[in-house]
Amino acid sequence: MRRAAIALLPGLLFACAAEREREDASQWYDGGSAYDVEEAIAFTTEPYGWTGETPIASIPRPGDFETWFAADDAPPTDQCADWRTVDSLPVEVEGIVTTYPRYYFKTTGCRPEGDPSIDSDQKYYGSYFIQDDSGGMFVLGDSKVAHFDMGARVTLSVRATKEAFGLMMISAHDVVEVDRGPTPIYYEERTEPLTAADSYQVRRMTGTVGFTGDFGEVQLCLGDVGDDDFDDINAGDDRADAQIRCINEGRGFYAIIDSELQRRGVELLVGEQVELTGPAFYSFSQYRLVLTRVGQIRWLDTDAE
Repeated sequence: MRRAAIALLPGLLFACAAEREREDASQWYDGGSAYDVEEAIAFTTEPYGWTGETPIASIPRPGDFETWFAADDAPPTDQCADWRTVDSLPVEVEGIVTTYPRYYFKTTGCRPEGDPSIDSDQKYYGSYFIQDDSGGMFVLGDSKVAHFDMGARVTLSVRATKEAFGLMMISAHDVVEVDRGPTPIYYEERTEPLTAADSYQVRRMTGTVGFTGDFGEVQLCLGDVGDDDFDDINAGDDRADAQIRCINEGRGFYAIIDSELQRRGVELLVGEQVELTGPAFYSFSQYRLVLTRVGQIRWLDTDAE
């Protein structure tokens, strides 16, 4: 008799338990709402009024495809083409950071003497621009983590400089001091196409988007837009990059949206009129405004196609 009572007990317990209904997960939290990130940046037309111990414009500049090192930073081999040490390095410069330090850039590394076909490209993930009253410069960074933001005032010990395809850059440096500020970033407005005189310096330009391409490329027209200004003059030529008519005729300019903004879905649409503020950068034979923060873009009242 006792065994029978024990055997029936699990069944009795099951019968007495109430069935639990599945919870509605949508009631666990607020669904929230979408909003745009503004990333406000302070800009100014008032010059900084200072340079560091060495003006940025006076940083020693190598010849074509040369890399110069300070004596204490001599490379471990003498087999790299166009690498040498100079007495004019290191120098200490001070400048305002004018792009967020995450710009991706690939450039040549050690090219063996007598064999330029060797692929020596090196990748830099944390590059940025600096500027003082004398001018600006591109700085190759070696970190995927930004250690300061736009508007920071930094002091750098420049240990190596490099030239490649018309682009001058600081290729090795130490960060000596950081004043996070932020200091308002000085810019000049341009209504004509960018030139070598604008290199590495912050410019503000207003245009109408006429083309968007790979790797964040944007082509814009200055002033009023004609019926055929967005036409690609190189259409049908597989050997030539796309270029809209207004740029070909000297009435437009280029910009480039960095990879992180692209991943976040920041884009400029054909037909939109925008005001862009950023350093001018010589890349693929064109001068381009570099955009690494949403705050460098101001959308004006216009209808996009």
